[in-house]
Amino acid sequence: MPLKYFLINAMVFAFLLGNLPGALCKPQPREEPFADRYGFFDVVKQFPDSSRIESARNLYKNTCRKLAPAEAMVKLNQLTALARDIRDKKLECAVYDMRADYYSVNDNNVNPKSTFYHVQAINFARENKMVVEEGIYLHRIAIYYFIYKQNTKAINYILRALDAFKRAGYSKVPDIGLYFFEIADFYYDTGDFDNARKYALESLKYKIKNQRLTINTINTIGLIYRHKHDYGKALSYFHEALDLAKTSKDSAWIGISTGNIGSVYFMQKRYNKALPYLTVDYRQSIKYGENFNAAMALLRLISISIEQNKLNDARQYLDIINSLKSKRLNYPEFRTDLYKLKSEYYEHTGKIKQALDFRKLYEAMADSVKLQYSQEAIERVKLKFEQEKYQQLIVNLRALAAARDMRRNVIIGFVILIAIIIGLIYNRRLIKAKTEGDILKGENKRVDQELKNAEKELLNYTQSIDEKNKIINGFKDKIEQLNVQFSDDKKNEQLNNLLRTHIMTDANWAEFKRLFGRVYPGFFQRAKDKYPLISETDLRLMALTRLEIDNRTMASMLGITSEGVKKARQRLRKKIDLSSDTSIDSIVSQL
Repeated sequence: MPLKYFLINAMVFAFLLGNLPGALCKPQPREEPFADRYGFFDVVKQFPDSSRIESARNLYKNTCRKLAPAEAMVKLNQLTALARDIRDKKLECAVYDMRADYYSVNDNNVNPKSTFYHVQAINFARENKMVVEEGIYLHRIAIYYFIYKQNTKAINYILRALDAFKRAGYSKVPDIGLYFFEIADFYYDTGDFDNARKYALESLKYKIKNQRLTINTINTIGLIYRHKHDYGKALSYFHEALDLAKTSKDSAWIGISTGNIGSVYFMQKRYNKALPYLTVDYRQSIKYGENFNAAMALLRLISISIEQNKLNDARQYLDIINSLKSKRLNYPEFRTDLYKLKSEYYEHTGKIKQALDFRKLYEAMADSVKLQYSQEAIERVKLKFEQEKYQQLIVNLRALAAARDMRRNVIIGFVILIAIIIGLIYNRRLIKAKTEGDILKGENKRVDQELKNAEKELLNYTQSIDEKNKIINGFKDKIEQLNVQFSDDKKNEQLNNLLRTHIMTDANWAEFKRLFGRVYPGFFQRAKDKYPLISETDLRLMALTRLEIDNRTMASMLGITSEGVKKARQRLRKKIDLSSDTSIDSIVSQL
């Protein structure tokens, strides 16, 4: 921190501790004529924008909360004046929230004034297009309702806050990790463990200034998995919380995390592993005055002692619970478990009357707890309905916005289309006006040249087609002559004329195959059926062999050497598995 701000902080704390009364009471020359109007908030304007609101809030908490309503509001008026004079809209918005906090803390309940100022903060942020602040104050009114158990109202504001945070971008919201944790805490408290885990995990993605809050978040995820009986994951998160607590040397959280680990082993009935953890939890809780946590650890120790028939230990633990003081010890859930254990203890010690008495108390309390659970289930259904209603509202709003955008786009498109049509008409008239003179001559010259090029291409193409037709017709004439019953010599002469045609290319080979097929129908198919491993090159070799072409001529036609032809024959022999005393010529002649 820069020295300047360190000194300013020191002055604030000195003032709060009452160490500067004389200095404050003496008249001091002031450079600013309006400094008196800010009162003790005058020091706030010295802080940078990034920490001004936090400093003002801390000063408010340590002073204004303790004042009478009229005096507190006067002081906050001074802070509002300061915010306006230095043009700090965010600070001005925060003052509304401080007013809401004042009435909430002092009335200790939901009240019209707190609600009014919470809404004022939200509206001010929205009017000044401060999306981040809008989300923050939507969140703060949600927590306000949550603290006083008005969860239906709280969920509505939580969903609106989340929507604002999303619009602003989570990374742009200061302390977003804290807000996600508080949302997770709300869902955990209302029994929506899936959403609780979702936002607790989301909280861990962002750096939280308070290390204890990070430990609490990790511990909460462990509690969720414990509730779902996923003990492996629960232990993993509890151990992570414990390691972080040890690193931070946070004794309270060391005790809590240790107890939670013990509770998992207890639920798994791994009592020998649970005992040391539960014992540490009990001792740490007593040390730091956490009587309810100590009592919960004792309940588990009592259950283990009864299970292991260590009744004296169970008696001692019961006596300790009776000596502890805490409002939470009167909660129905705790009393239900305590009465059940007392009934089991007296049953094991043979005191049947006392066992029956506590059994009746247990059953009566259990019915009360079931009724409470039913009411909580109804509350969860209401919250679920509120979430679905809000989500449907968002869907409807988006649909309306999309329809509005579509109408706007249609109108804009129509206007653009009209403009284009007018432009085209104008441009057409302009072009028509310019078609005289050189423009018209140039266009005619270009059209004439394109016509000449087209005629030349057509002529070349016609000549090419004519030449190809002559070659094809020559092949056809030769094949027709082969169909006439000539002598062997005459047929051979005709075939020789055919084979003088070059057949190396794929196109020529295809034509050759067609012509060859007319002389020797089915030759290629029979060859493939009998020798499925042969290739297209092998077929060419076999076809030329069938025509009794010598190796040199064959080489010329195939575009290879005579030696290449010999090697091709050898490969063919291997493919068709031909014995040494059988020639390729004889095999081919039989196809």
